[in-house]
Amino acid sequence: MGASTSWALVVSTFFFSSPAFAQDAPTAEADRELRSFTASEITLLAPLLDTGVVSLVEFAYGDQIPAIVIACEIEAPAAVVASVVGEPGRYPDFMPALDSVEVTSTEGDAQSYDWSWHTSIFTLRGQNTMVRYPPPEAQPERGYRFVVRSVGGDLGTGRTVWRVIPRGPNRSLVTTSSRMDLRDANYIARQLSAASSTMNRSIHVALAFSMMLRTRAEAERRSGFTRDHVVAETGDPTEPTFDATVYEQILERGDLMWVETSDGSDQGRVVGIGRIHTDEARTRAAILDPYGFTQGLLQGAHANMLPSDDGQRFEWGIDLPLVGTTGVMHMREQPDGILALDGESGALGGARWRFRTRTRDYGTLLTAWGRFDLGDGLWLVRVVQEADPAFRPGLSSSAELMMVRGLRTRLSM
Repeated sequence: MGASTSWALVVSTFFFSSPAFAQDAPTAEADRELRSFTASEITLLAPLLDTGVVSLVEFAYGDQIPAIVIACEIEAPAAVVASVVGEPGRYPDFMPALDSVEVTSTEGDAQSYDWSWHTSIFTLRGQNTMVRYPPPEAQPERGYRFVVRSVGGDLGTGRTVWRVIPRGPNRSLVTTSSRMDLRDANYIARQLSAASSTMNRSIHVALAFSMMLRTRAEAERRSGFTRDHVVAETGDPTEPTFDATVYEQILERGDLMWVETSDGSDQGRVVGIGRIHTDEARTRAAILDPYGFTQGLLQGAHANMLPSDDGQRFEWGIDLPLVGTTGVMHMREQPDGILALDGESGALGGARWRFRTRTRDYGTLLTAWGRFDLGDGLWLVRVVQEADPAFRPGLSSSAELMMVRGLRTRLSM
């Protein structure tokens, strides 16, 4: 397999395997708790769940693998959603790029299954187990829980826990909590993971979003519900109206992401919220520094200044063999205090990012929102999105997360 297909291969294939930890050889990572959102956090997140999908990307400490938590509301009864999650043999019916899933054994609420994905260039295979935990008959409000583990195959170790909670007769709250470790995966995945933790995280986020969105679309189809598609804005992306300060306690665990989408084939704004532990003046200066800002995004990135009468124009590039690309961007401070970053040409030529900063006791509360399509100019991402459009929101969320974490990384140097 050539290096030019490797990134598309790895990102795409992770969509088809619930991240899981090896059952026969548990590790310290496997034993660590996978936390979801608490009931009080879900209440705070309700305005975001009305119109999109929310994720929390936890912080990593030392060699620990961070967890990804995803939440969304599905317009279908909990039993219907549970039937979608709990029938892996039917996954190929609504997961476009997955070729086959063969259930190899069933015993009570546990089942094992083999999955495979074939193209003219490569084939990947794996074996998973799933255990279903239905609610007690007398307490249906407790909902369903599913634990998915891997027991072999081409991917790394990890584990995913699904929770399906009834929110009424025809609505469900669904969350996934997952942790993925590519260090024991196949050769290509190990090389990408070793090259950049950002890639490891991006793959994980893309997988989690796409699986959730495909599940939602299928559950709503079975329930006869048609969700309105999100129509992307033109011009400047509108600033979110929610008060980001209400999420500050959640942000102690990680960075919060929100994507406006219905089934993944459409996309509105992508929003990231994070705590930056430096004062607001220094944070804003770092955002407005093309050199430092670009270098903080990804190893191998660079920026070259260009003439400009308003703000700063710069050519940026990523010097990596798998995702190398270039473009021109314009960065400036608007009269309303919002910091603007616009793509002018090349890769991401139509992208629009905006940043709002607020002074807080710990430093700065950063809200970043944008309207962009990573497939514009990034052909490898476009290949992935063509395999299944539901990858797009997760990949876009990863890019917004990269903005927040790249800034934090730069400020900590």
